Amino acid sequence: MAALTLAGFIVLRDLRERLERAQVEATVRNLNSALQFEVAHRIAAGQEASISTLAGANPVPWLASPPPGYVGEVAEAPAQLLAGHWYFARSSGELLYRPRLCSHLVVAAAPPVLRWRIGPAQGARRLVLTGGLALVATVDYRWY
Repeated sequence: MAALTLAGFIVLRDLRERLERAQVEATVRNLNSALQFEVAHRIAAGQEASISTLAGANPVPWLASPPPGYVGEVAEAPAQLLAGHWYFARSSGELLYRPRLCSHLVVAAAPPVLRWRIGPAQGARRLVLTGGLALVATVDYRWY
């Protein structure tokens, strides 16, 4: 019976981690979409020259509502990031997320922190849609 309970706990924890990864990926996709809308807005307003200033900007205000756990802008990344929370570090222009569950996350940082920044996009489609910019990971990681 204990083995069955343990197996159920392991499966449940794995599902919760997969759900967290999916939520993070969806947030990053939504932020990239918001960036596309911001670029389109600037083009429509005749402000193409200002698109390059979006590099390193905080994309969260472009969303209808911030992602769950968004703390806000901080001057520098805190030494202790709370698990399950998003931060925007103005000093580096990076959006940071510290996962709650990370058994299947491989990242060079300890504790594991995921980081993204608006910067040069890769791929021809993104160049057209975002003025050459995208929210790109600044640390290599693999989650599952």
